[in-house]
Formats: sequence, structure tokens, C-alpha cells
Amino acid sequence: MEIVTYVLSGELEHRDSIGNHGIVGPGGVQYMSAGLGVRHSEYNHSATEALHFVQMWVLPGDVAGPPTYGQVDFDVAQRRNKWLVVASGRASQDAAVALTQDATLLVSRLEGTELRHTFEPGRLGFLFAADGGIEAAAFDDHDAQIESVELASGDAVRIGGVTRLKLNGAGEVVLWDVPQLGDGANS
Repeated sequence: MEIVTYVLSGELEHRDSIGNHGIVGPGGVQYMSAGLGVRHSEYNHSATEALHFVQMWVLPGDVAGPPTYGQVDFDVAQRRNKWLVVASGRASQDAAVALTQDATLLVSRLEGTELRHTFEPGRLGFLFAADGGIEAAAFDDHDAQIESVELASGDAVRIGGVTRLKLNGAGEVVLWDVPQLGDGANS
């Protein structure tokens, strides 16, 4: 399993059986691939501060490799009103974290601006509004708006069969761009 954790607030502490130890703060990312096997624990580093994070598990493209761990800290300026590609297994994406699977994780901190994302054919998205209020509008390949939805803190939406996504509002958003599997019914 490939596990990507994006910290929203607080500090996440990690320890594992191959000697890795790390503390990740807000806007930071922790990455772990279980490979052939690893024991690990993750917990709130602080006894007094709350910890909030989003953790995504991705089936690995290579299950026979050794376990790996890493962490990357990002400044809010790197994602303010623009997409920051945090993790990706796509050769066309320059990401801080390399995955072995065809998936891309993007994050942004919107401050009352518009942000767009284009999906290649055969791809879909999962959008999570970590905080704030976001309007998400989906467009087809003729640039006609298909649907629009308001997302509040903690809301998420699956985005499929669209060419472009347009976001407006203020808040932290997390977007996974992944391939649609099979006929799309169970993707």
C-alpha cells in the first residue's frame, strides 16, 4: 500500500520498524510505501493541540519493493491560489513525492479566487474541501457547464465524465486525479 498523508493542522508523528521517525506540520506531506512489509505508528505529536489530516491509500504499482518513508514540508505560498502537485506516479507531473501508481495528488489554498483543473480523457477526480467554502463547477469538452455544487468544510465529491473543473471560493482543497477503471461504474 502507498499511503500519502496531508497535514491540515497540528503535527503528525511517525515511527516505523525500519528506523524512520518524523514529525510533519501543517501543509506538510508524509509518504510511506509498505513494500514487502513494515510496522508503523502515527500519532498526534502534541498533548494539547488537535491534529487534523487527510490520509489517502493507493494500491501500489509495485508490491515487491522495499518499504519506503519520506516527508516534505510545503510553504503556504507554494499552494496559494494555485495547484501544488504533491504526489504523482505520472511521468508528466513534477511532484515532490513519486508514487508507483497512475495517480496525482494536488492541493491548493484558495483565497477568493478561481482555480481550474483539466482532466485528460479517461480520468476522474475526488475533491475534498478541507476547510472554507468552495463552489465546484464541472464542464464538458464543449465548455458547457454540466453541474455546480457548493462544498463546505469536510465535504467531498467524485468528479467523472468531465473535461474541466472550476473552483471558486476560499479554503483548502485536496484533489486526486486518477484513471477511470473498467466501464466507470465502479471507479
